[in-house]
Amino acid sequence: IASTASLATLDIMNSERTDSGKYTLTLQNTSGTIAATANVIVMDRPTPPVGPLDVTDVCKDSVSLSWKASKDDGGVPIKHYLVEKMDTSRGTWAEVGTTSDLKFKVPKLIYKKKYKFRVKAVNEVGESDPLENSDEIIAKDAYEPPQSPGKPEIKDY
Repeated sequence: IASTASLATLDIMNSERTDSGKYTLTLQNTSGTIAATANVIVMDRPTPPVGPLDVTDVCKDSVSLSWKASKDDGGVPIKHYLVEKMDTSRGTWAEVGTTSDLKFKVPKLIYKKKYKFRVKAVNEVGESDPLENSDEIIAKDAYEPPQSPGKPEIKDY
């Protein structure tokens, strides 16, 4: 707290979301007492979406993802969720789209490639840390064409 004859300031260095709240400044002198209250909201990027990151409807060219909303929006409304994929043979993340929903269908996967997925919450301050799926997903249909039968074996004649 710093003050002069006509001004008082309160600086909260390295403020965090937990510093949000009501602050009351009370001034007192021989003429009397006066108080002023300010509602302080510390804005930050959101916390990650809540997992698990569910991967369903796996097909040869797409998957569906779903998750739960972030526990803390950072004091600023979440604008959207950013969805990314990684072809594990390349090792780099690529944006596949954004959504305001808690689900997203990832298109344009390559058959039999292995992928990982992640989702970030985004507000006007920035992006959250990502929520990632734990296992690699192979882009393939649930039912593969049957293999040719093996060589017949005579058991008894």
